[in-house]
Amino acid sequence: MEQSKKSVHKTRGAETSSTVSHESQMLSLRKETSFSMTMSSIQKEMGPISRSFSRFIHIGPVEILSDITSRSLARPTALLIGGITAFFGLFSLYLAARDNGFALRGSEFYVLFAAGWIVGIAIDLGRILLGKTRSDA
Repeated sequence: MEQSKKSVHKTRGAETSSTVSHESQMLSLRKETSFSMTMSSIQKEMGPISRSFSRFIHIGPVEILSDITSRSLARPTALLIGGITAFFGLFSLYLAARDNGFALRGSEFYVLFAAGWIVGIAIDLGRILLGKTRSDA
């Protein structure tokens, strides 16, 4: 008698896990369908160039590459420090060039931004390695 109760219990557990799996698949399918319908309705309102660009950036591999880039290279701290370094560094170089009579070449902004970006990436890496998250800071 107890064995039959155990086998029924095991069967119910298997049914429950397959039901949960089926429900999560259905939810995922509904999300994909909803996303596709929303994108289609929004893209219908766009001009032809905007629509083509929207379709391109929402292709699977392009979207994945964009997500990876945003998580690694386009870090907010790196971009902020790069911009601040470029602004103040270029301003300082401009004043020095104006006072000393030499011309700027045009690559100064990019070099200064890259230097600041590297410092920003190093700061983010240090935060990650030290285990500090935004909630800890």
